[in-house]
Amino acid sequence: MPSNITVDDTSPEIVYTGTWDPNYYPSSLAFNGSHRLSYDPTATATLKFKGIAVYYWAPLWPYIVNTTVTLDNGTSHFLDLTDYDSLGKDGTGQVETVLSQVRWSQTGLEDKEHTLVATMAPGAIYLVVDAITYTVSQTLPTPGAARARTLAIALGTSLALAVLLGCGFAAYFFFVLRGRWRWRRRGHTRMQSASFNLIDEMDGAPKQRPGSMWVHPTPPQLVPHPYSFSGGSRTRSSLDEYSPWVGMGPLASRVADEPSDMDGEWEHRTPTAEEDDILSATAQRPAPLPPGAGYPYMHVSNRDVDDDAVSVASSSSTRTRVQEMPMSTSKSDTRSRAS
Repeated sequence: MPSNITVDDTSPEIVYTGTWDPNYYPSSLAFNGSHRLSYDPTATATLKFKGIAVYYWAPLWPYIVNTTVTLDNGTSHFLDLTDYDSLGKDGTGQVETVLSQVRWSQTGLEDKEHTLVATMAPGAIYLVVDAITYTVSQTLPTPGAARARTLAIALGTSLALAVLLGCGFAAYFFFVLRGRWRWRRRGHTRMQSASFNLIDEMDGAPKQRPGSMWVHPTPPQLVPHPYSFSGGSRTRSSLDEYSPWVGMGPLASRVADEPSDMDGEWEHRTPTAEEDDILSATAQRPAPLPPGAGYPYMHVSNRDVDDDAVSVASSSSTRTRVQEMPMSTSKSDTRSRAS
């Protein structure tokens, strides 16, 4: 929507050349209360604007005052600013007698930059500038609104930049601290693993490699014992002993029942009570374990065991296991122990 912009004689948009009266002549009839005056025939007042129309304002005086205006180096227009109704009358003095209004105009201009120049008319003795108005094709923001908009844009840009910088610093510190935490965690894990390996090597146990998993041996299972006895009689029992591993050798009573090549002395023969005590004591004596072997063992007493009761003692603190009695026991060793 087109709008008008008025430039007063005191505005810096008007460029003055030549000699101009330094005094501002205040007047209630002039636009905005004052006008500029020059006695220099070479003086000029120039205004550059972009618009589609232009208007020149001036009051009238009770004596001869003339001005010439030229638009875009075109035809010069003579402006007679004399109040002929008051001309020659006494008491008028040197002040304006008619209110300032549009004395010249040019409309229908091309919407581009134009130049308006005011000069002294030929044969005149005064050059007067009061105000100039030009029309723009669309509304322009006021200086205050433009400054406010510029300030808002600057603040928005600064805030966005601060947010981006904050996010960047946060991401940087997050990844840096995360990397340090992972590095420390890996270092702690490696040190802990190295400590465990050192302890295992000192104890003689096999070392655990990174990524490996300790596998517990086969848990203790029930191993059938061939015989159970009460007093002087011996009967077969289905549950007579525990063994840390399936298939581990039984105690003395099982050894007594297994066939051997010792002239058939133990073949299908039940040992006496004294022989059974000796064999049981020999089988129950724990053998020394190899370094690093520390698994729970199950100890079984073959004394006073009937078909419905089995005495089992378990302990993991001693870290010993029941060993199978060697099958190479000779007759002489057995008889000497029985005697």
